[in-house]
Amino acid sequence: MSDNGFYLLVYIDGLEAYAMAFAKEGAKVSLPDIASADPVVKAIRDMGGTAISHHCRSGARLCP
Repeated sequence: MSDNGFYLLVYIDGLEAYAMAFAKEGAKVSLPDIASADPVVKAIRDMGGTAISHHCRSGARLCP
């Protein structure tokens, strides 16, 4: 991937494989969700990638 921007991936069980695949290709991954994405962020960082997460309020339609 030639773009250095963040790719937004909503973390839902089962999508961690997509986040890992994007990160392996060099994408910077953002993982917002009502559930914790910390284990996926740690795995991406451990392999040398860039990832962030933030916890959204339960029931919120969009993360603030």
